[in-house]
Amino acid sequence: MRKPFFLTLSVLLVFHLMFGCGGESEKMETPITAVPLDYFIDTQNGGFVFGSEDQGLAGVGHVRIAVSQPGGVAWFSSNEYPNQVTNIIPDRTTWILSGKSGAPDLEFKVIQGSNSEYLQISFKATNSTNSEMIIPGAEILSFESESSSGNEGIDFAGNEENELSILHNGYQSWSFTGPIKISFGDPGLPREAGTFQSGGDNDDWFGDQPGLSWWMTALKSPHSPLILIMGALSANLFKTYLGVEFKDDAELVDLRVVEGMTGDRVTLAPGESLEFDPVYLGADQDPVAGLNRYARAAAEITPPLVWKGDRPWGWASWYYYYSQVKEEDILENFNFVREELSTYGFNLVQLDDGYMPRWGEWTNNQKFPSGLDAVAGEIESAGLWPGIWIAPFLVSMDSDLVDDHPDWFLHDQNGDLIANQQPLRATHAILDVTHPDAETWLSGVIGGIRDAGFRMLKIDFIFAEAFEGVHHDPKITSMQAYHRGLEIIRKAAGEDMFILACGAPMLPTLGHAHAFRTGPDIAYEAVGGGNPSYNFLVHEARNTASRFFTGGNWFLNDPDQLLLRDPLTLEEAKMFAVANVMAGGVFLLGDNLASLEEGRLKIATDPVILEIAKIGKPAVPLDLFDAASQNLFSSPVMDLAGESRAPSIWWLAGGDQAGYLAFFNWRGEAREFEIDTAWLSSSSPREITEVFSGEKIKVKDEKISLRLEEHQVKFLKVEYKAPEPFFPSEPDSPPSQEKKSDLYLFLTQLVKILF
Repeated sequence: MRKPFFLTLSVLLVFHLMFGCGGESEKMETPITAVPLDYFIDTQNGGFVFGSEDQGLAGVGHVRIAVSQPGGVAWFSSNEYPNQVTNIIPDRTTWILSGKSGAPDLEFKVIQGSNSEYLQISFKATNSTNSEMIIPGAEILSFESESSSGNEGIDFAGNEENELSILHNGYQSWSFTGPIKISFGDPGLPREAGTFQSGGDNDDWFGDQPGLSWWMTALKSPHSPLILIMGALSANLFKTYLGVEFKDDAELVDLRVVEGMTGDRVTLAPGESLEFDPVYLGADQDPVAGLNRYARAAAEITPPLVWKGDRPWGWASWYYYYSQVKEEDILENFNFVREELSTYGFNLVQLDDGYMPRWGEWTNNQKFPSGLDAVAGEIESAGLWPGIWIAPFLVSMDSDLVDDHPDWFLHDQNGDLIANQQPLRATHAILDVTHPDAETWLSGVIGGIRDAGFRMLKIDFIFAEAFEGVHHDPKITSMQAYHRGLEIIRKAAGEDMFILACGAPMLPTLGHAHAFRTGPDIAYEAVGGGNPSYNFLVHEARNTASRFFTGGNWFLNDPDQLLLRDPLTLEEAKMFAVANVMAGGVFLLGDNLASLEEGRLKIATDPVILEIAKIGKPAVPLDLFDAASQNLFSSPVMDLAGESRAPSIWWLAGGDQAGYLAFFNWRGEAREFEIDTAWLSSSSPREITEVFSGEKIKVKDEKISLRLEEHQVKFLKVEYKAPEPFFPSEPDSPPSQEKKSDLYLFLTQLVKILF
């Protein structure tokens, strides 16, 4: 670590200790994996400082607010405000900044989360001038190493190689999500309007940038167990993205939490205030526990939409029939589910795209002569759920609805309709749900689907409602329009309709859907004849494993449909099945069931596969950051050489008597695995069985050693006596020990290091 940086941090923290200018951490008991962060507000220099000396982590940064002005955007930093005061009470500090000409007054509040496990930061801007002020966004936290002070940034211990792994979270369901390596010397993130440029949202399909993550991120140094987690805790006003890069001499990391700056603008009248979405700042010695902690903190602010009935197990039409699906195809597979699969617990038949004349006309076409209500009635008469797909916010440009009611749709600043162009699809207009007549129309569409007898609704491409543009309600932001659209759907669908969100921005969908698609489509109609591809499986597994923390905390995770047919090998089909069921949420088959080979279908009905499907919670990746690479593929189609990596060891605690370990060899060559089993409770006798072969796995010196051939899975059922083994990554596990955080000890040790 470089001493000038820590000298600055030390002096500021000593000032805090002597004069009380900040928020001292109480001596709170906390789980061993959580790392309490000491922090304070430096009113002399307009800065925010946090750190953990024990873990070699420190950060010095500030706050920035953007104001739109003729000809561009003006940024105002907290170190420019002449008037700064703090108000301190035991669990929080409020920082008030005022007196900067042309800038809003700011209120920055730091609250210690549950048991001092994390910091929650809120931010408010108030227009104290006599004229209107336009706010396009802010950097709620800006650890900007290129700043004029020269000592701002984040310093990690154990980062001598100038390399970090970051959890890159994509904008929406299909976007690349997974650990990515960034190194000193990599191209810097592009800039726009005075901050990091966003990318990968809306229809910017290939705009993802290594180092730029949506909604949240986690950082890990290669030689330290510590991870640093930052992210928005809600998405009610603006979109949030986080940019991470090395700067200058690479000893510090530039990290910024940006809310807004994607095209939305909020106008404040004199005296009006604007509340930004709160931000999470936490550190942990275990990635799984830390990410679960972040997810639970967000769920405290926005409670999830919890489904209290049976979870959907069943079959869906898309990946075999695509848009060519016909009524007889649905009924043939319905009959198979009823006669062959319902006894296993399969309860759903879902109709996907292809039943309607065009997008926006959500009724039957000539391929469904009996009508949608008749199809739904046939399925329901057998005691199964009828499900249906819809893209509720998109309407074909050649639709009469667009011609007759152009004011119902989103426009740009020039008054032209905003066209959503998707690869290999038609162009669509975007419904503006802030128009009262458009709201009435959408509510009628969803109500009609409910009245036809459907009990499961897959809403797709819903990111469209989050496009920036000119709305009928000129004061609304893209996020506010998105929430309004989903609220309309939820109300019209009723409490007994299961809602699966797909093509959905992750954090903003919290509270609106029971289930959330975690990754890209598992096959494309235009690629390989629409048949499954192994490369697509790897991308889906990477996304699903990397988003494990949303499962159970926010939604039921949906890993997309399980495909088992050729050209997948039998071993690849097993990999597909294990990864799919260990997602712990929606479980849907996607082949033509009647034509599927019996041996492949038996994979999906294996007693252990079904046993796991009943558990209903996600497996956790034990090697999440070990799967980091420098390759970011915006789509599986771009990964022609199969270079993407996914976590290889997944654990699922199944209850008092059993747990499940899956080892995946994603590589094209054999691989050796070894894992310590001490955490499985060595005092309890246990039996470990490979599910598909029945082989008994021996434990030697508390280790499991396995050899896997290319594209193979070893799926282990671990049986043990109660109590269930403690594993620190499990969100519901009790702490194995406790430790305390004391700022005085922190300062004492820091001074010893420096002087």
